[in-house]
Amino acid sequence: MIRKITVIFLLLLAAAFANAQNRSPELWQQVEIIARGNSLIHILNGQVITVSVDEDPANRAPQGIMSLQLEGSGQVWYRNVYVRQLLQ
Repeated sequence: MIRKITVIFLLLLAAAFANAQNRSPELWQQVEIIARGNSLIHILNGQVITVSVDEDPANRAPQGIMSLQLEGSGQVWYRNVYVRQLLQ
């Protein structure tokens, strides 16, 4: 659950951050999510936005489906989506 909430939170922050930086909504945002163990780091346009730690091992999902979505109204477009395994 924390991963879904965190990604939704990140997308909301992306819109707010773009507005705060006077970036046009038509410009592409660069989002990077690093998931290592029970930690998630969210980076937007090169700036760390959130760091989350899942401290609930009973409900933690060590693997699963990754999805990209928009909460609310409007449109969101994705391009150049990459997934790579981190070296230990």
